[in-house]
Amino acid sequence: MNNKGFTLVELVISVVLVMAIIIPAFAIALSYKNKMQIASDKQALVSFKNRITTLVETDILKYGLNSMTWYDTSGNADNGRNNCNTNGICIIKLEFNKPLTEETDKTRYFIIYPANKRIIYSKTPDTSDTLFDEILAANYADILDYHEVAISFSRTYIDIDSADTSTQSLYYATLFVPIKYVDDTNTEETLDYGIHIIAELHQTP
Repeated sequence: MNNKGFTLVELVISVVLVMAIIIPAFAIALSYKNKMQIASDKQALVSFKNRITTLVETDILKYGLNSMTWYDTSGNADNGRNNCNTNGICIIKLEFNKPLTEETDKTRYFIIYPANKRIIYSKTPDTSDTLFDEILAANYADILDYHEVAISFSRTYIDIDSADTSTQSLYYATLFVPIKYVDDTNTEETLDYGIHIIAELHQTP
């Protein structure tokens, strides 16, 4: 450096050194921001799943689950699975043992709209009558294809008395709504954010 100031070479070297520091720092900051966003989205997914699961399981524990079946808008419960496949709206009918209101209402409907990421818990199949209406919270989350939504039944035999050969048959119903998370690289994660509701049936399905 002379008395007239910095030379061109010195300025170029200074700029290169500054850029060598700024670019990695910016990349680190951007990566950290992305990781924080992903963590926030995943937490939103967990919260989303917990709210819905808790709501339904609370009703099951309080009123007892009698049955869980597919349902369609025509009222034909046996055809509910086809309804889910044809128009993308899945409706599951939950029949309880006790009335959930002051009247004689023992039924709730768990309605899934995979296309617009909505889940509705209502008194009727009519979506305008909603007790609970939730839109999937995470920015990069999606309900998997509607044909992946499933309800199933299982039966478990439990010994009543070890000294006795008699057994008791317990039936369980499972409702599964798969949810995936897609990150900024558009890569599907294998982590499970799906909704799993498992309940004992008090009547043989």
